[in-house]
Amino acid sequence: MKSLTRLSWAAFAMALAITLTACGGGNTPELTQVDASKTITVLRADKSENLDPQATDSGGDVTVLMQMYETLVRPSVGTANVEWEPGLAKSWTINDDKSVYTFVIRDGVTFHDGTKLDAAAVKRSLDRLVDENEKSKPVGRPYRKGFFGGVTSISTDGDKVIIKLKGPNPRFLSSIGIHPAMIVSPKAIEHMEGIKNPAERSSWLTSHPAGTGPYTISDESDYKESGANLTLTAFKEYWDGGAPKIERVVFQTQEEVRQRTQRLLAGDIQFADNLDPGDWRDLDANDKVTLHTWQGMNLCYLAMNVPADSGFVTSNLDVRKAIALAIDREPMVAKFSGKAVPQHVLLPPPALGFPKGYMPPTDKVPRDEAIERAKQLIKNAGAEGAKLELLMPDVARPYLLYPNEIANLIQQQLKQVGLEVTLVKSPMKDITGRIKSNKYPLVLLGWMGDSGEPDNFWRPLLGGSDGEPASLNAARFYNAEVMQRIDAAGVETDENKRQKMYEDLEKWVFETFRPMVPLLSAQRSFAWTSKLKGVQVDSTGQFHLHRASIQE
Repeated sequence: MKSLTRLSWAAFAMALAITLTACGGGNTPELTQVDASKTITVLRADKSENLDPQATDSGGDVTVLMQMYETLVRPSVGTANVEWEPGLAKSWTINDDKSVYTFVIRDGVTFHDGTKLDAAAVKRSLDRLVDENEKSKPVGRPYRKGFFGGVTSISTDGDKVIIKLKGPNPRFLSSIGIHPAMIVSPKAIEHMEGIKNPAERSSWLTSHPAGTGPYTISDESDYKESGANLTLTAFKEYWDGGAPKIERVVFQTQEEVRQRTQRLLAGDIQFADNLDPGDWRDLDANDKVTLHTWQGMNLCYLAMNVPADSGFVTSNLDVRKAIALAIDREPMVAKFSGKAVPQHVLLPPPALGFPKGYMPPTDKVPRDEAIERAKQLIKNAGAEGAKLELLMPDVARPYLLYPNEIANLIQQQLKQVGLEVTLVKSPMKDITGRIKSNKYPLVLLGWMGDSGEPDNFWRPLLGGSDGEPASLNAARFYNAEVMQRIDAAGVETDENKRQKMYEDLEKWVFETFRPMVPLLSAQRSFAWTSKLKGVQVDSTGQFHLHRASIQE
């Protein structure tokens, strides 16, 4: 790699010297002057557009939420698999049939708005998540039914919160550890009850965070409306080790992947996510940079609209098989410089239930033969020349570092078999609504697992509830028997049996229904200046800065 001029840290610190006066809302750390040497800038591909933990399903939001909010249990650091450790709950017990979970709430914890954490506060926040008639609820709660629909009651007993489920659920501990179960201050919830418009409630919480995490938004002006730029300030009363030494974290967005590497090497940022895999070797050899890479629990896929009443040609199984035949993953994977693998099923390689070595029949056909068979299927279905819109995100994602290039490849490959594709870009905050509108025959998207559970892929992507597909089920595919098998695998406690159940489910769904074309699973990366010490990356792939510091 061509070496780039590095700014001295002292010069950078001088350039960033700032004065921050805390104001507004009661959720402001007492911090009047911020030392620029205790400020870092995080450059990422994504934006944060909705910082209400119960309302979002976007990884760009979750990255920031993880700095501001906490759950009862949290994922381990330094383990290959996700293990759940004490968070806002200092301990817990689970009854024999795994239908009652009792959490002992930690004392000495304060919310950003000054409210003290207790069992009642935890219950109030979880009620906002699960209660159908909750007055403070946001416009949408995408995880409520799929992950928390089995909750029948939440009660308190002193410092304990007791959650009862309608039946055994061995994966509920992982559900209570993901972002929708982040605990929100009861004071903030009470305020949101007075806001009549559900969308405005989430908007208010976005710029007035009320969690217990190490960082907060200390002033409304620190959140820019686009979500591309925002500033977090250290919370001095943070319970786990006290106030973070990094006093200010500035998040910026840079879509072009090479620019993130270049700005890190130039020294004008201190942390970057999802670097170009082609740069990894040089970054790893650079003693001024710390590179952290791992095989992510993620999937990039092309979803095809399945319902017959949609009016799209993709409702025809032969057309879906033709599209699967037409897709060539190799040039897509090549973009990742060997740091991604072709994906043929829903679950990525690290997941329990991944059917090692299996490919659906469409994916085994030699390229030339696949094109001819696809053309014939399109002709038989009367779909020659069909015009299809492809919905895609307008920003890069960890599983989709090159959205334009991948979308263009899909467009070209489907043109080879007689389908005309138009690309439609959308902000991530609008993707869920557009998917639910059922107006798009094709959707290019992906998923990052946040619990380590296979259920965390199956339920949101090819499952649903009450006879309806989940909000991010881009194929709008719902089959009652598929859902029954997802439910059965989710409650099976024997790991070998679970493995077999998920393997069989993969084969059945992709050979019988073919609702999507899995494309690839990518390795992930973070990189930061070597002067930044103490960064933690947990087993779900989220980074944490509360124990980090700059060391000259």
